[in-house]
Amino acid sequence: MRIHTLVLFSLLTQIALAATPQAPTELRTCYTKDPLGIDTPKPDFGWIVNDTERGAVQSSYQIIVSSSRAYCEAGKGDLWDTGEVHTAEQNDIPYGGTPLASKTAYWWKVRTWNKDGQASPWSVPATFETAFLKKTEWAAQWIGGDYERYRTIATLPSDKKIIQARAYIS
Repeated sequence: MRIHTLVLFSLLTQIALAATPQAPTELRTCYTKDPLGIDTPKPDFGWIVNDTERGAVQSSYQIIVSSSRAYCEAGKGDLWDTGEVHTAEQNDIPYGGTPLASKTAYWWKVRTWNKDGQASPWSVPATFETAFLKKTEWAAQWIGGDYERYRTIATLPSDKKIIQARAYIS
């Protein structure tokens, strides 16, 4: 009798897990995973629904966009929180939050709901970084000629550590 109870419990657990949607995967911003230097003030988002039910589609989604990884991981969409949006769309979702700044990193994540109204866990956070978003931010002069004469070697103080560097070149 004990073995039958264990088998029944195991089957019920598998059925319950099968009905629960999994976190979305393959998060993309402007069709790219974690892009650097996007030049649009309203990027679009997309993901893959990860549901174990055959032929499953989402019934809703929620996206948050945050100014820091810590905010995103804590579920705080300080720049944009769509709330629950009732649609099966999961691609080309345009950004609709606080205006984005140039040369800035952002974090986002998404969760979906299945046809039974069950919410998935949040996805793993994704990131994107903006480039210059306004033409007026580009300030340069044509240098022409031999580019070798513009080559430079930079020496940093030995007590300093580079955490991050980004070059915007055209």
